[in-house]
Amino acid sequence: MNKLYYFIPLMLCFFSCNNTSNNDLDQPENIEKKTEVITEKSKPIFNYKTGLILSTGLSDEEKEKLNLKENGDFQLINNNQSYFLKGSKESLEKYWGKCVSIRYSNDEIFPKPKNVHHYEKHLLIIDDIEEINSCSLSTLPTKKEVKKNILKSYGANYKTTSYAGKIVKAKRPAPDIVYDYKLELEKPVLNENDPRGDGFLTHSYYLLPVNDQMLQLFEEKSSTKKTYEITGYLIGGFAESTVFQVMDIQ
Repeated sequence: MNKLYYFIPLMLCFFSCNNTSNNDLDQPENIEKKTEVITEKSKPIFNYKTGLILSTGLSDEEKEKLNLKENGDFQLINNNQSYFLKGSKESLEKYWGKCVSIRYSNDEIFPKPKNVHHYEKHLLIIDDIEEINSCSLSTLPTKKEVKKNILKSYGANYKTTSYAGKIVKAKRPAPDIVYDYKLELEKPVLNENDPRGDGFLTHSYYLLPVNDQMLQLFEEKSSTKKTYEITGYLIGGFAESTVFQVMDIQ
């Protein structure tokens, strides 16, 4: 099985020195009133983007060539575009798997350095970042579409499989390969399609969600460290691997 899975009221503030004369005191005859005027050019412009923080999978060499050594382990994914990130003074790891709102100063196409793949990403320079309750990644197909495509590829009689295990975060093999969670199996199993050959035990599978809600459910379940029963289809993945297209979590 070697098929590759596709699927911020502007406030104008005027500060003036209001001076009153006092007949009992000697005051200068002329006192200049100073007023600070915020011009149109100096007013702050805030831009925001929301999305999900996920790993990039960039190697140390790639991060150095892309000048992403500080924040290069993570990217922002939303329903329009994905972004490499720079400028954060704090580690982004605590936001891994979380929905965030990022205030940024620019959104530009990532500069194309020579001799390194930049994965067609845009670049955000982070001014501020905060966690939010939810976000949309509506690029994912529906559950019905997923099942239809699998049965079209593997045959109408292709059956689901169920495994018990713990859901854990996973670092992507590369920025554009959407393997963000794994199922660590309660009991290892023989994988007939293991590219290493027959007789090898599989201890984990990368998990693919069917929609936004399931992706965020993966994150919720991964924080519990509990064992869940997961049902879905084993399908071909990146580099002849086998991945688990999840249909249900119990």
